[in-house]
Amino acid sequence: VDRGNGPATARSSPTPTDDAVEVAPSPAHESARSDRSQSSTEPPAPRTVRLAFGGDVMFEGDLRDLFDEPAKGLDPIMAATAAADFTMVNLEAALTNRGKRDPKELEDAGNRYHFRTGPSALEALHAAGVDAVSVANNHGVDFGAQGLADTLRIKATAPIPVLGVGRDRAEAFTPHH
Repeated sequence: VDRGNGPATARSSPTPTDDAVEVAPSPAHESARSDRSQSSTEPPAPRTVRLAFGGDVMFEGDLRDLFDEPAKGLDPIMAATAAADFTMVNLEAALTNRGKRDPKELEDAGNRYHFRTGPSALEALHAAGVDAVSVANNHGVDFGAQGLADTLRIKATAPIPVLGVGRDRAEAFTPHH
């Protein structure tokens, strides 16, 4: 985590997944706690928080078969998600089964990819232990205005938080708690 001069931001690194982040209360937090209760002079022990992140997740082609049984389709990743306190993936797709492919004029015309998936993807990810998805990527609006409207509609009733998209900039950047 890079706290720099602004809000904390996560950085990816090639460190092994067995590494853990130790989280301890700040001195100000400890002072506030001791003011409320004098029953213990011992500060709480730091606890390990395990985070898991998955990138470039999509469900095109043969991967759509995983949704035949959404509750079991992603069983192979459950060991990793069960070992984490919080798991988030970058869902490289619009949440829609409708819309027209966006032309993506800024990309090489011969090298354009368009990804989409329906709400069953969120059910499968949730069943596998994923706690949140981000769609703040270059595929979130692959299917234009219709795909974006569907993504926002699906987000409202999703079994897990869908981050990085909103009706406006403020909603898209709203932190999840």
